[in-house]
Amino acid sequence: LDTMAAEVRRDSFKTFWDKFSDKPDTNSMMLNQTANDLEASDRADILSSLPHLTNKDVVDIGAGIGRFTTVLAETARWVHSTDFIESFIAKNQERNTHMGNISYQIGDAVHLQMDEKSVDLVFTNWLMMYLSDREVIEFLFNAMRWLRADGYLHLRESCSEPSTARWYGHLIASTNPTFMDFFKFTCFGTFHVHSCYLLLEQSEGPPVVVYTPIYGCWFGSRLVWPLQTIV
Repeated sequence: LDTMAAEVRRDSFKTFWDKFSDKPDTNSMMLNQTANDLEASDRADILSSLPHLTNKDVVDIGAGIGRFTTVLAETARWVHSTDFIESFIAKNQERNTHMGNISYQIGDAVHLQMDEKSVDLVFTNWLMMYLSDREVIEFLFNAMRWLRADGYLHLRESCSEPSTARWYGHLIASTNPTFMDFFKFTCFGTFHVHSCYLLLEQSEGPPVVVYTPIYGCWFGSRLVWPLQTIV
């Protein structure tokens, strides 16, 4: 996508998510009216894949209302929480007023700027599906620059049909405009739970180690992925 097309696409993402800005809660973040029944186990599954964060600095990108920001800040030294929907960040701040180690920023992942070697974990959850191939590469290179030696990049995406807002109880019936709509997998109940996890470890140089746990099982338990191969 050229720059103009990318901006148009990004505007469509913002338009979709702005429809939920009047009620920024877990159900709207997960586009499922029974999300509260599933959220705790889903969150625990993701957190179990993360490294120890004591005395570590974290950036939570696409943080929404702070579903992971809060628990990351409970152990990390500092968490920088970002999202491109202003009302989501406002809710994030509201629910974390008791935490003194969180900073907030409104903005999208592609244009996020951070100092080199400034964090130990770049955390994302359902982010890459909103980026074009070129933007994914740009983001990965940026993330690797932000990471300190022995830092981690966590990626989690859902490999399924795009979710819709039909469940939401009003007239919103549009499809979540992601780049992931070509994946077709069986759904579990009414909630898409087919997810892929990547945890990339930054070292002084290549290779980057990629772990891919799915449903708590490790597939291709240790894959070597030199950073140069993504260009």
